[in-house]
Amino acid sequence: MIAKNKQAAAIYRVLFFLLAAFPIIPLRVMPVIIVAWCLLSLAFFSTGFFEDKKKQFLLLVFIAPYFLYIISLLYDPDKDVTLYLLERKMSLLFVPVCFFFARGALEKKDLKTFFDIFILSAFLEALWVNFAILTTKGSLEPGPYNDLGYAYRYAFEKFSHIHPTYMAMMLFFAGFLNIHYFFSDEKEFIFKKKAMRLIITLILLLCGILLGARLPFLAFMVTIFIYVAYRFKSFKKTMGFISVFLVVSLIIILFTPVFKSRMAEFDHFKLKPALGYDVNSANIRVGIYHCAFDLLKTNWLTGYGAGGLQVELNNCYDHYPAYIYKVKKFNVHNEFLNVWLCLGLSGILLFLISLVTPFILAVKEKQVLYACFIIFFCTCCLTENLLSRQMGILFFAFFNSIFAFQPVEHGMGEPPGPDQPDVDDLHTKDIMH
Repeated sequence: MIAKNKQAAAIYRVLFFLLAAFPIIPLRVMPVIIVAWCLLSLAFFSTGFFEDKKKQFLLLVFIAPYFLYIISLLYDPDKDVTLYLLERKMSLLFVPVCFFFARGALEKKDLKTFFDIFILSAFLEALWVNFAILTTKGSLEPGPYNDLGYAYRYAFEKFSHIHPTYMAMMLFFAGFLNIHYFFSDEKEFIFKKKAMRLIITLILLLCGILLGARLPFLAFMVTIFIYVAYRFKSFKKTMGFISVFLVVSLIIILFTPVFKSRMAEFDHFKLKPALGYDVNSANIRVGIYHCAFDLLKTNWLTGYGAGGLQVELNNCYDHYPAYIYKVKKFNVHNEFLNVWLCLGLSGILLFLISLVTPFILAVKEKQVLYACFIIFFCTCCLTENLLSRQMGILFFAFFNSIFAFQPVEHGMGEPPGPDQPDVDDLHTKDIMH
């Protein structure tokens, strides 16, 4: 830990570790922790940080989209919505700035502790919510659709106050990090430690699958395959691990009613919007994407602003003969489309640059964890506006900034060398926002 004041450094470290527990800390408490941590980050400011041009460029591309939202106030018909969104997205501005200016404040062991606290927090959050569901009478009432899967997702959100897709995203990424440390821990041959990581990983994955979030699960599968292929550098070992992993995942899926019911939505799926009362999370999204692409054709250059976009979407939904579009107003359910429709061509280009640039650097510098994180996040963005909810914003801001500005890897993500052993939903809360 590099700091002029040992007491300030200790407090900074404690606040940093508290940030890692955001899956289980109430969202109303997190802003207080973030503000205190940001203010303390100023103690590590050094003009020498400006000598690193690569880090400066990364910081600029990370925060540029936020300033475009500020500029959009000039033409947004509903400025109140945009101001609310700017307040909610503040972490996308201040978190990378603070990590940039406190680059010398943390060591690799601090980052590993951060990841372990995140893993444990996601694990404990899932455990206590499932315990509450099982011990609360009537929490799993199937409801009007007689679907236990949807009832579980609804109950999980009621107890946790976290959207099931966002919770699944954190559970799967925590599982990915735990798999990484399963292979990378310095104490390679301590059986108890590895066994504990393996058990926690299996529970994390089971809880994520129980939530029936399809894209986070797909993102996890893609990410873990890339990670394993990179790490082992051996076709036999890679295929062996993937085969075992697929069999275990398939068994869990086949015996998980929530995931089965979510996949069953595609049994008779047609690329048509929801009609009447024949609705599910798949055909609802068809109508959403039809409207989104129609709006994109009309105004792809400048966008509609954050407030104006929802008004235009609502007007489009009114033309569909399905009750769900009349009673609920949905966002775009795709972060890339959302940014384009809100900020126009310049917005989507800046957003893509903020993802592609660090990905290229991560690949060049062999920072496999960072590259995998970007792949995981981008995949999850395909069916959700991940940066519209506080939990998604915190998830992206923390991990993206840590990987970009802190000494996470420098060999941690490298494959073993010669001297290393190989080691969404009918319920409104699910389909809105």
